[in-house]
Amino acid sequence: MKNKKIIIIFVVLFIILIVGGYFLINYLKQNKAEEEQPIVEEYTPQEEISEDQLRQTIVSLYFPNKETKELEPEARLVDIKEILENPYEKIVNLLIQGPKDESKEKIIPENTKLLSARNRRRLSNTRFFI
Repeated sequence: MKNKKIIIIFVVLFIILIVGGYFLINYLKQNKAEEEQPIVEEYTPQEEISEDQLRQTIVSLYFPNKETKELEPEARLVDIKEILENPYEKIVNLLIQGPKDESKEKIIPENTKLLSARNRRRLSNTRFFI
């Protein structure tokens, strides 16, 4: 009888150890996962963004390289208000101005004037004065 009591006590202690170990391992895994997550902090800019900066967008224009003759992009910062008013005229005028980079060549001849630029029913109509 004494042996049965001792065996039952050992079995109960063993079950308690197994269950306790399971919960301890899960707890430690959960804490480790929380520590590995990056802390997200709110970003505060050093200076406020002005109205003019908010209204600007980047436009990519393509000009041929002088040496390779392959088209290469050139980014321009443009006021979005100008683009919304008449996008075709603004883009063509930027192309008429030519590239800022010396390694690219102009695709529209000097002294070219844009008379009009429109887009109706998927058809673009651009008139120049050369």
